[in-house]
Amino acid sequence: EPGTVEPGAVEPGTVEPGTVVLVDRDGDQHGAEVVASRERSGVQECYVHYLDQDRRLDEWLPLNRLKPLQEEAEHGPCNVGAKRKLEGRKAEGGHLSRRHHGGHVSGKDPSFAARLEAEREEITKVKNIPRIQLGPWAIDAWYYSPFPEEYWDHTLYVCEYTLKYMTSPTQWAAHRSGVSKRPPPGRKIYQDDSVALWELDGTSDQVYCQNLCLLSKLFLDHKTLYYDVDPFLFYVLTEVKEDAEGQFFPIVGYFSKEKNSPEDYNLACILTFPPFQRAGFGKLLISFSYELTKLEGKVGSPEKPLSDLGKLSYRSYWTYVLMEKLSEFDGAWALSDLSTQTGIRMEDVISTLQALDLIRYWKGQHVVIVSTGALKQQLAETRKPRLCLPEKLDWAPGGPPPLSLDQQSPAPPPASVGSPGSRSKKANNGNAAKGATPATTLATASRGSRNGGSAGSSVSGAVPVAAAQSSDGAESVGALEKGRRGG
Repeated sequence: EPGTVEPGAVEPGTVEPGTVVLVDRDGDQHGAEVVASRERSGVQECYVHYLDQDRRLDEWLPLNRLKPLQEEAEHGPCNVGAKRKLEGRKAEGGHLSRRHHGGHVSGKDPSFAARLEAEREEITKVKNIPRIQLGPWAIDAWYYSPFPEEYWDHTLYVCEYTLKYMTSPTQWAAHRSGVSKRPPPGRKIYQDDSVALWELDGTSDQVYCQNLCLLSKLFLDHKTLYYDVDPFLFYVLTEVKEDAEGQFFPIVGYFSKEKNSPEDYNLACILTFPPFQRAGFGKLLISFSYELTKLEGKVGSPEKPLSDLGKLSYRSYWTYVLMEKLSEFDGAWALSDLSTQTGIRMEDVISTLQALDLIRYWKGQHVVIVSTGALKQQLAETRKPRLCLPEKLDWAPGGPPPLSLDQQSPAPPPASVGSPGSRSKKANNGNAAKGATPATTLATASRGSRNGGSAGSSVSGAVPVAAAQSSDGAESVGALEKGRRGG
C-alpha cells in the first residue's frame, strides 16, 4: 500500500533533497538522487532523478519505493553508470554537483555561464506539468516549462491547430468544435502527399510562436527561449489529412532559426513531438534546414550543444547525405566542394568523416579514402531517410513575408506547391565557396584498395584533386578543429 513502509525502505522524515537512494526499476537497482519531497493525499512522495539516466525519466515516487544507500549489499548492486556516480558522490562528501553541458557546476567555478546554468537547473529541476493532451494524443511531459503557475500540476489540453492550452477538458472540447481545422499561421512553403511546412515570423505570429515554445520546452531540457520570439523564424511541420470538410494540418514538429545569425547557424531549436518520433520527421526537418541554407548560397550548422536525441539525428543525417554525395564522386572535387554541395559546414563534414574513419593523412595532406563501389552497395542496403524534395520547396531568400493568422481565411483551399523554377539560383552560384579553404584533398580508392587500411596502401588507386601544400593542409584542418572546440 502507498502509505505503508516496506522492510528495507527509507523511514518517513529521513529523506532530504540531495540524498542518494536506491530504486528498484525494471528489475534493476538504480541509484537516484532525491530532488524534492511532498505529501499528497496523506502519502509522502519524493521526486527522484536517476543518476544514470536523462532527466526526462525523473518522476514522483511513494516513499516505500526508495531504499537507503547502505542497503545495496542486501538488495543487489545498482548498474555500472549509477555506481560510478555513487562513488563520485562519496568523494564529494555526500553532495552531488549540478550537471550541465560541458562539465559540472561547482562552487569553485565563478564563470557567469556556470552560475546561470546552476540557477536554471535549480528552477527547472522538478516537472511542473505532468502531461498534455495534444489532439488525440496523451503525452507525458519530460521537463519543466515556464507556464503560468495556475496551470502547474494539471494536465494541459492543447488544440493541435491553434496551440491554445487550457486545464478544462470541457472547455477544450468546446474550443476544438468551434475552431475550423485551419493550418498554422504563416505561409506554406512546401507540401507533398503527406506533410506540409509553414514559415512563421516570430514578430507577426507572436502568440502562436510563444505557445509553441512553451509546449516544446516540455520535451527539451536546454531551451531558454520562451517569450522573446521576435528575432526568430519558425518552420512548422504538419501532416496533410483530409475529411469531408477538406484538408487539415495537425502539427507534427518544428524547427526555428535566427533571422540574422552572426555564426551562420541554420537551426536554433528542433522538436518532433513524441507521438511522431521514430517516423523520420526529425531528419526531414533537418533536411529542410539545409535546403533553405543551400538556397541562400551558404553552408550552415545547428546551434550547439545538441541534445542527446539531436546528436543522433544529426549524425545519422550527415552520414547518409555525405555517403550519398561521395558515391557520386567523379574525381574533380575538393573537400570544400562536398561542404558547398550539401550545405553542411566544413567542421561537421570533417567530424562525420572522422567518425566514419574515412579521413587519412597521406603525403602531407588530408584525403578521403573511400571505395565508391562499396559506398553504393552500402547505400543500397541502407534505409533511405525521409528527406525534403527540393522541387516542391516554394521559397527564396527575401521572399514575401508570412501572412499573420488574421490575414488568412479560416479554411483556405489547398495551395499549389512550388515548381523547380521557383527555386533561387543562389544555390549554385558558388558564393559559399568564397570563404571556403581548399585545405583538404578528396580522393577515391580503387575497388581493389584495402579500404580502411593504411593510407599508403589504400591510395594506390586514388586520384587527388586541388592538391594543397602539406603545411597548408595541416594548418587549415587544425584551425577548423580549433574552431569547433571553441564553438
